[in-house]
Amino acid sequence: MIRALSLALVAAALAPASAAADVTTTAITTPASPAYRLYEPNVKADTSLDVTGTSDGQAGDLLDVVCGGQRVAANIPVAAGGGFQTKIALGGFKPSACVLRAVPYKSNSKDMVRFTGPLVAVTIFQPRTIVTAVLESENPAPLDYELETGHQQGYGALGGASSGGLHGHWGVRADTLERFARTTWNGGARLDALAVDGRAAYVGGGIPRFDVDGRNYAPAGFEGVKVDATVDPATGKVVVSESARAWRCAKSDVPNPNPKECLAVIDTGVRLDRTVTFSGEHAIADVRDRWVSTDEQAHRVRVEYSHRAEANRWRFPGSPVFRAPEATEPGASELLVHDGTPTQAVGSLKLDPAPERFSFPVPSTRAAETLNLTTPTDVRRSFGVGENVIQQPEPMPQPGPGPGPGAPEDPSDPQPDHPGIYRCTVPKVKAGATVKAAQAAIKAGNCKVGTTRKTRSTKVKKGRVVALSRKAGTKLPRGTKVGIKVSRGRR
Repeated sequence: MIRALSLALVAAALAPASAAADVTTTAITTPASPAYRLYEPNVKADTSLDVTGTSDGQAGDLLDVVCGGQRVAANIPVAAGGGFQTKIALGGFKPSACVLRAVPYKSNSKDMVRFTGPLVAVTIFQPRTIVTAVLESENPAPLDYELETGHQQGYGALGGASSGGLHGHWGVRADTLERFARTTWNGGARLDALAVDGRAAYVGGGIPRFDVDGRNYAPAGFEGVKVDATVDPATGKVVVSESARAWRCAKSDVPNPNPKECLAVIDTGVRLDRTVTFSGEHAIADVRDRWVSTDEQAHRVRVEYSHRAEANRWRFPGSPVFRAPEATEPGASELLVHDGTPTQAVGSLKLDPAPERFSFPVPSTRAAETLNLTTPTDVRRSFGVGENVIQQPEPMPQPGPGPGPGAPEDPSDPQPDHPGIYRCTVPKVKAGATVKAAQAAIKAGNCKVGTTRKTRSTKVKKGRVVALSRKAGTKLPRGTKVGIKVSRGRR
């Protein structure tokens, strides 16, 4: 008996230690939800996110931290009692909103319900992405900056007024926090041309530059762009403040001087102060320009703006449809834009003051406007993405569309009769339903019945519905065809 006990003790000593139990639930408790952060890659400061949480794991278990499918930290040990903690560099996050979760180490599971955590949104800001040398100066001048930010409704990318303005503005699907496949605004509030008191002038990246021994130089006296960004930790609202003096070439009064002739610039007495605010969970990009005098004199300012959309159909006041614009259109205080597909969010453009007219260069995706101003004056251009930010009254009844403006380009063009253009909602049809019932449900959702295709099924009776061609709940332009897959039975 003693011998048997001794052998058992030896065997136990030689046996490998039993593996810790798998982690099945976790909860990240720090940071609190929601957590909004500003990350500046070039700023030497604490750019990490402190993360702590609890789990049902044991000491020796390992965890990864993911955010929106992106692994932002790995190999985190679980302490006795199931707690864990780590620091995550903000540079490891994408500039968008995501849910932070702790999952088992190297886990590929898509079931995230058991792993809870806060909503995290990181804004990435780089204030000096393009810097130029200045003639007769030791200090380089910043020409442009970059900012990328995302939230639950919108995602935006931003640069200087004269180098693209609102580079991109996407709608975000709130259920998955994924961007739409295409941008809605592929540029906005870009400063195309400027004249002060009748002479060509330049701000920021629009300054003429010239080559000296293979290096680009800005004219002597140029100061560049000043920019700052803040993030509201409570709401996630992002505010970008940009300031740049307007300059003119010292020895040239021609509208577009040759860069080689613009060796020095002088102050026009005008400054552009631009403030861009991303709000409404970043579905709204509000661009406010204030043209001010810096010499206590009133100045005449002629400025050309352009706003580019990833679509060539616009909706004008008094028109019930989206259409291709004419080369010249009357000015308006609000426009809507859309390409008629569910891959792009609806867009709105609000203008204050409204221009006298718009021009739409081919291929009609860019709305250009010219404003004649006197300092000081404010110009506001507000860009929206997403169906729920388009809030305008129902249009007045219109006569039947005939040729010319107001007529749809083809019968498939979306023709909304209230805010939002998604009029077809794919119904939920259970497997095994009759074809007749599926057809009725499709029509009830303002969709059209598409092609009926037969497919093999081991679970659904022959002649009954297996599935629809599109996912239930999907919102599409009114009249979109939805196909039906019908069982052919087993082989």
